[in-house]
Amino acid sequence: MKNLAISGRRKLPRKEVFVEVRPEEISLEATLTNLGLTREQLVDMGLLIGTDFNEGVRGIGPKKALALIKKHGTLEGALTELGVDIESKDEVRKIFLFPNVLDRVEIVFREPDPDGVRKMLCDEFDFSRERIDAALGKFGAARSEQKQKSLDAWFG
Repeated sequence: MKNLAISGRRKLPRKEVFVEVRPEEISLEATLTNLGLTREQLVDMGLLIGTDFNEGVRGIGPKKALALIKKHGTLEGALTELGVDIESKDEVRKIFLFPNVLDRVEIVFREPDPDGVRKMLCDEFDFSRERIDAALGKFGAARSEQKQKSLDAWFG
């Protein structure tokens, strides 16, 4: 899922431009079929472009990465052509191909930390402090009126 918790308009970071945002389902199988890739090749593309765990190769975006992986079949062939290497590529591959999945997760609801929210959204991601304060104010008012139901309450 993409944009699951976001809908409506969103301001692009450091720009005075707003874009329409709607939740979107992305199917892995359909994406792989459309691109003509395997899951492993998609991960190799990600390594070329850059992920949360590696910087990628300078100058390589989605189009070039796709062309390189289709041409060579693997990351190693693409890296040989480019004359570069990606540090820890095998470890990063493992993160994506064999993710650590927990069988059981317990969700605990607690009161939000307004200062923590402000620090993260405003200081780290450049959100407008006024918008965050307004949203926190609405959240606090709604929270005092009713307590959020747990998922168990809907299926009991």
